[in-house]
Amino acid sequence: ETMVMTPELFLLRLLLALEVQQRERLRVAAAAPTPATEGASSDKDTFEEKIITFHLDVKAAFPNAPLEEKIALKFPPGMSHAVWGAEFVLVLQKSLYGLKQSGANWQKLLDEFLDGLGYVPSELVRCLRVKRVGKRWAVLVVQTDDLAGLANNQEMGDELLTAMRAKWTITDH
Repeated sequence: ETMVMTPELFLLRLLLALEVQQRERLRVAAAAPTPATEGASSDKDTFEEKIITFHLDVKAAFPNAPLEEKIALKFPPGMSHAVWGAEFVLVLQKSLYGLKQSGANWQKLLDEFLDGLGYVPSELVRCLRVKRVGKRWAVLVVQTDDLAGLANNQEMGDELLTAMRAKWTITDH
């Protein structure tokens, strides 16, 4: 499978790489000996954090998002009005790809879902979310219906995957 490097995908990879570098700097700084600990043995000397990565794609994301307003459509050309009559219209019950508000509706639904799981939006980059539980952490980068992430604990990734599978149809790469 060939993957095109779009600006968005490049940004996702760059943000994840920067987060990994920052975590590595913090880990090295925390493990550096101080005059009080020099020569002493500790768990920090042998602790090496394992970083796991994951990529999730929500299938048919926009139709999963509820509409916040009523949208009526005229019958498509060639469709017979014989059954209902010309005065009837079609009323959408779910968002569709191509509607201007579909992206915003999906983003609102996803934001509420991730907030409920404890993923806090970054103050600097809206598409970046972080979850910390004790020494465990996970970082997510969201681009529409794609979520790329990394965590220092397999359980953090599995927890997100399980919650998303319970709500939507997803593929994980």
